[in-house]
Amino acid sequence: MDTTAWIWIAIAIIVVLLVVVFLLRLSRGRRIRQAEELKDRAREQASSLREDATESGLLAREKEAVAARTAADAEEAAVAAERLKIEAQRQHSAAAESDSRSKEQLHEASVIDPDVDATENAGTPQDGGVGTSRPTSTEQVSDHDGTPLDGVSDGPDSTPDDEASARGRGRHSQEPGNA
Repeated sequence: MDTTAWIWIAIAIIVVLLVVVFLLRLSRGRRIRQAEELKDRAREQASSLREDATESGLLAREKEAVAARTAADAEEAAVAAERLKIEAQRQHSAAAESDSRSKEQLHEASVIDPDVDATENAGTPQDGGVGTSRPTSTEQVSDHDGTPLDGVSDGPDSTPDDEASARGRGRHSQEPGNA
């Protein structure tokens, strides 16, 4: 082989080596770019996660603040309820004291009143209540012979109209001398 053939073989080897080096650099550059893209995506994802975590943290602190406010409101309501309970007890005590004073005054009046037999009737007038006490709605007021003063009998024939018309002629319209 002559030298020119060796020169062409050397040139071909150099070209092949240059192509291989070029292709290796291309693939290495591509791998570097892909690695950089992966890093950029990872950075973006990490940034997004940080933003989400920061937002979640803010929401959690906001919820904590709301919970603290609610707990404070509940505590305030409990204090107000306790105050109201104390006030209610105070009012019950005042009412009981007032009732006790009222009963004492009634007792004193019964002791002072000459028409009241304090031992026998426990504060009711001795004259049988003429002019002072009134029968309850369930009691029947009757004349000396047993007939009702209001003119209404409780028999099966009485109607509500009879009762209503008899109210005007009842016991209060009778004169004390005519009874």
